[in-house]
Amino acid sequence: MAASVLHLPQELVDSIIEYVGDDRSTLCSCALVSRSWLHSSRYHLFANISLSPHIQGNIPPQQLCAQLYGVLQESPAIVPYIRSLQIFDGGLPPHRTAQWISNERTLPPLLKLLTHLRQLELSASSACNVIQWKSLPFTLQNAICTLLKLPSLTYLRLHSWTFPNLASIAAVLSSCQHLKCLSLSAVAVCEDLDNTHHSEPPDTIPNDEFSSGSDTANTRAPTPSLEVLTLDYVNFGYLGYWLFAPPSPISFSNLRELRISHSADPLVVEQILLSIGPSLEHLHLKPGSWDVFPFDLRNNLNLKSLRLTLEVPETALSWCTTLLSSLSPSGFLNSLTHISLEFFTDLKRLSASSPSTTTTVSPSTSPYHVPLKQVDIGLFAQPSHPDFVRVQEALGGIQKNDLKGSGAVRVYQLGLKSQRSFGRICGPRLRSFEGNN
Repeated sequence: MAASVLHLPQELVDSIIEYVGDDRSTLCSCALVSRSWLHSSRYHLFANISLSPHIQGNIPPQQLCAQLYGVLQESPAIVPYIRSLQIFDGGLPPHRTAQWISNERTLPPLLKLLTHLRQLELSASSACNVIQWKSLPFTLQNAICTLLKLPSLTYLRLHSWTFPNLASIAAVLSSCQHLKCLSLSAVAVCEDLDNTHHSEPPDTIPNDEFSSGSDTANTRAPTPSLEVLTLDYVNFGYLGYWLFAPPSPISFSNLRELRISHSADPLVVEQILLSIGPSLEHLHLKPGSWDVFPFDLRNNLNLKSLRLTLEVPETALSWCTTLLSSLSPSGFLNSLTHISLEFFTDLKRLSASSPSTTTTVSPSTSPYHVPLKQVDIGLFAQPSHPDFVRVQEALGGIQKNDLKGSGAVRVYQLGLKSQRSFGRICGPRLRSFEGNN
């Protein structure tokens, strides 16, 4: 008798393949089992594509780019499975500063093939390497902006970029009509003095910066309504003007999550918080070398979590007490349930230059009258450090009834993967922008 073939239910097949979704070699084997296994295998195998010099095998990223372009030309059915793309400009060791995206001819046509992309990251692979928008070939500029116009694209991250003027960065972001999450990291603008007046930045977008086909210099795309915005090390002239002068490059009306690290200045940040208003739910501030500034959060009525990361010992505790004191009047933040205070600094210097950490986190100076469920105190020190112990002892005096329900106060060591703050509750939660799997 002929041996019977075992047919598994498709739901079970999908569960099996999802279980091995992080093992690429196993996924390749699963794709060869049968036609019923092919779709789920490709779904996980091609979900995230990285063109980086740091992947296993030390294959040059330009070679990976050419190989991927060849595969998609031969098998266009794979295109819908590619939902996330990371491009890192740079070379293999020891030539990490070698740039390749400007010279790789297959990159522009490859980008135009990716019609189902949801997440895009364009970064330099090392701190010594910066992507100059003005130096990119027009074909690549055009391909990038075509990609940004995709209705499916909801997340964009630009890291280590330099734009010649405000008009050029506005032109790029104006293509992102459907964007929900924007992350700018180490982005600089070098004002072109020939085209930019000192008194007022330009408000027109040059056609040759990004346009193609029917686009004109006076045509402005709808402003993307973001839900998540991250500004890390974004410091350039006229930043406030660029964000708020009409027409604004983004809309703050639906912003739920905001992270600002070593960027802008307190006055611009205050204006951002005011513009966001009650839609803001998660706020992460990393002020760096700013002077202590008393932010007014009364307009952000639906704030659920507040995270403050402090690195300068001379101002760390003053920042902490000033921001926490802004929460105490009137009890307007009825939705605030999580607070995280992270001290990335030497505790010996912290103790010597400021009031004791114990005083800062004591119940009398912390807003425990709001419905908090979790308070995290992160210290860059060993748990045996005297100040670490003192903070733990001080927080031990906070009774359970000071926090709602099963609330908890936790002191943890920063810098350990196993000792993280409350998830990434204050950071861009990319999964919420991936849609249905």
